[in-house]
Amino acid sequence: MSLPHYYAETDLNAENLLRLPAEFGCPVWVYDAHIIRRQIAALQQFDVVRFAQKACSNIHILRLMRAQGVKVDSVSLGEIERALAAGYD
Repeated sequence: MSLPHYYAETDLNAENLLRLPAEFGCPVWVYDAHIIRRQIAALQQFDVVRFAQKACSNIHILRLMRAQGVKVDSVSLGEIERALAAGYD
């Protein structure tokens, strides 16, 4: 198995990633909060940072983005309910 991205500044390394399927089953989605925060910080030069929830509606990611001041776009009742559950108002 080829792991093209290795981020030494995080706990996500080849050894840890290879253990996840045994622990959580497959498929498994892995997000790195450190990298998400870093990418958001790079966008802070703009007046407003918005995230299209359609791209990823994981409630934990939405909460992380809300905590960083990111606005969320919601275009359906389900997305609105998820945004509210993540703490958006």
